[in-house]
Amino acid sequence: MRWSIADFRGPILLASLVCASCSREAPAPEPDGVVARIGDRVITADDLRLKAQTHPAMTKEELLHALLAHEAQSLRAQPLADDPAVRREIDRLLVNRLRERELAGRLKAAEVPDAEIQAEYDRRRAEFTRPAMDRFAMLFLQIEKNASKAKQAEVHARMAAARQLARQQAEKDFGKLSLDYSDDQLGRYRGGDLGWIAANKTSNRLPETVLETGRRLELGTVSEILETDEGLYIVKKTDHRPGATTPLEQVRASLRRRLLAERREQIETDFIETCMQQAAPQIDAAAFARFELETTPQQPELPVPTGGLPMAGN
Repeated sequence: MRWSIADFRGPILLASLVCASCSREAPAPEPDGVVARIGDRVITADDLRLKAQTHPAMTKEELLHALLAHEAQSLRAQPLADDPAVRREIDRLLVNRLRERELAGRLKAAEVPDAEIQAEYDRRRAEFTRPAMDRFAMLFLQIEKNASKAKQAEVHARMAAARQLARQQAEKDFGKLSLDYSDDQLGRYRGGDLGWIAANKTSNRLPETVLETGRRLELGTVSEILETDEGLYIVKKTDHRPGATTPLEQVRASLRRRLLAERREQIETDFIETCMQQAAPQIDAAAFARFELETTPQQPELPVPTGGLPMAGN
């Protein structure tokens, strides 16, 4: 049997129509319970029920009107989606929702085990340790470099007399002796007091040899006369405070807060890095190098009118 193209025209046309109908996407099924349509949107009974949960005093007519009013405004606002400022606001909202969904839970669940707190405490023990401290008073008599032997002997005699008086008095510091027997202008009106000096610190008012001698003294005792290139010193240890380390329990809470903040910061950094890797940004280095920020000159601050009222601090 011989066949012609005409014999196939009908079946081919039918197959074409069937294929064309297959290629078109079937319309999305309409949701159940549609009570109103507006534009390309629908309002369902579930929408009314959801609205009623937050507005229980409204009638169903009021609920429907409120939903239709919102949708009508939303439809009219659609062209605004192309506005750059609106897009930025939408992007900001989306980023905040993303962070709430994917990051907030991880940040909340972050914990710092006790072992890490102990390790951090051990690593920073020096920060929680207060060194021993001593308090001194001093008398100082200057000897000029070109002073004669007689003048040097005179200064030595004065300091010896001062030391004898200092050993006899019961005052904590050198009291009034500093007025008559000290050339130290900063301390002479304070009994020669030098304040507290930590065991691991030096003093800009005492030579190192004098300070070390003072540290070796018993509390309340007076040193021998100490001669330096600047002159003569005697030093008295007036108080002592032993060193101490703050116990872990007293700083545990602050350490936990600090470590937890660092952990959450790292979680957020990792989250942002993951987002950056997925987005794979490309930077035009040449264009970026040509870019310059515009600087706006600062305007001078104008005085605030007070209506004749006095300003604070006046």
